[in-house]
Amino acid sequence: MKKKLQNLNRRDFLKKSTQTTAALLSLSGCTGLNSYFKADRTEFDKEVFIIGAGAAGLMAAHTLKKNRIPFRLFEASSRPGGRLYSVQADDSTALELGAEFFEAHQKIVFELLKEFQIDWTEQLVDLTVRPLWQSSAQEILSEIEYQKLSQAFINRFLSDRIKIFGSSENYQVLSPALAKELDNLSFHDYLQTHWINPDDRVLRYWDVQNRTQFSSDSKSISTLQVLWHQPKDQKLKSLFRVQGGWSQLVRRMYERVAGVIPNHLVKMNWSLQSLNATRDGFRCLFKNPEGIQTLYAKNIILATPMNQLKKISGVMSLEISQSKKDRIQSARLGESSKAFALIHNQPVQNLQVPALWYQDQTQYQFLKGENRSWLGGLRGGELTQWSLPDMENWKASFIDRFNLDQTMVAKSLDYHVMNWKDQIHIQGARSQWEPGSWLSGSMLFDSSDYGGRLQWAGEYAYSNEKGTVSSALESGKKAAEGLIGLLDKVV
Repeated sequence: MKKKLQNLNRRDFLKKSTQTTAALLSLSGCTGLNSYFKADRTEFDKEVFIIGAGAAGLMAAHTLKKNRIPFRLFEASSRPGGRLYSVQADDSTALELGAEFFEAHQKIVFELLKEFQIDWTEQLVDLTVRPLWQSSAQEILSEIEYQKLSQAFINRFLSDRIKIFGSSENYQVLSPALAKELDNLSFHDYLQTHWINPDDRVLRYWDVQNRTQFSSDSKSISTLQVLWHQPKDQKLKSLFRVQGGWSQLVRRMYERVAGVIPNHLVKMNWSLQSLNATRDGFRCLFKNPEGIQTLYAKNIILATPMNQLKKISGVMSLEISQSKKDRIQSARLGESSKAFALIHNQPVQNLQVPALWYQDQTQYQFLKGENRSWLGGLRGGELTQWSLPDMENWKASFIDRFNLDQTMVAKSLDYHVMNWKDQIHIQGARSQWEPGSWLSGSMLFDSSDYGGRLQWAGEYAYSNEKGTVSSALESGKKAAEGLIGLLDKVV
């Protein structure tokens, strides 16, 4: 070692010293160097425990780190990001197997992308021009027919939305009586009640829209959930995609909060098995690759999917409201499956294929990259799983329908599939609000418990907007800020 040091000139020595010092300082983050070099502890009086490294958990950790509040982040699976999952198809195209778009009013997403220097692309959607729908029996609902058959109903639908929620993007109920009436009504019943002589093609079109947007059929969701997510007018709407995919943002956030020591601040494959309140905090029993470990913390953010909370032993015995317990017990995620099949593995020109359309219970999407083109399919509700025969038949029918040049079509079946029900620590895609549950549950998890020491985060926990990446991020930020305020008071 001495020999190596002697070969360094003064400038190189100072450079090396500066780099070492910077690295040590970066290790400290907000926890202090001592915590990195002493044996693993079981009691964490100062660190906030965050359970779940999806969008909400990562945002909570990111917010705490920026405010120099120590934390530990635990994720049950082997990857961060939860329901954000992208596959890089080529240099210019990311295939989103989970959440895909975000909207102009979701400012927290734009702020994060700017912070991490990630670009986005914009896609204008004309809401007066609905995607074409057809059945496998060649029944077709054209855009012109849809407008003719639907205008009276759409006017009533938008009128009810304005009566209940007004024109604000903040969640508020202006007409409680009407809101309660429509909350208790499934959207299927709402369609049947307010649509005079409904055309069966239109009803099936609305059903596939609900299945793909809410991961549930029209009979299983509250009308209020559909109303809240309905645009306030029928004008042009901007949708945005993360350039490089959501997984790029997940990776940047993970690297920022994890620091440079592996498996220290962020622990993967650590599944919370039980959670019990103690006199001074919470007893957390984790299952990890090495076995079972019990840790103690004073402050916790639960950022797991709502349907996973009831699987954690002890949660139903916590001193939280009975309404929260009832919602946790009944919570389920709607099922959703997404698939992409390679159509061309070379550049193609003048291909007359719509960007988005519906057939039977599937939403189709055509993505054209620089060198490849892909057929995407999204299914929602029960019995949505994709199989290999599905993929083969699906690709063949697409090629036949649009009469594609066989010499240009990729011969191999190159595909990517995500059946979200099969993801053991998620088991679904989006929180489902069955009839009668929206009003009672929409603001339940806005409030914390145990004097602010137990916070809730996830796409279900932010009252202004539910079921989106933005709502998950907002809830994670809000939960972290709640603890920051509490810890500031303690100090």
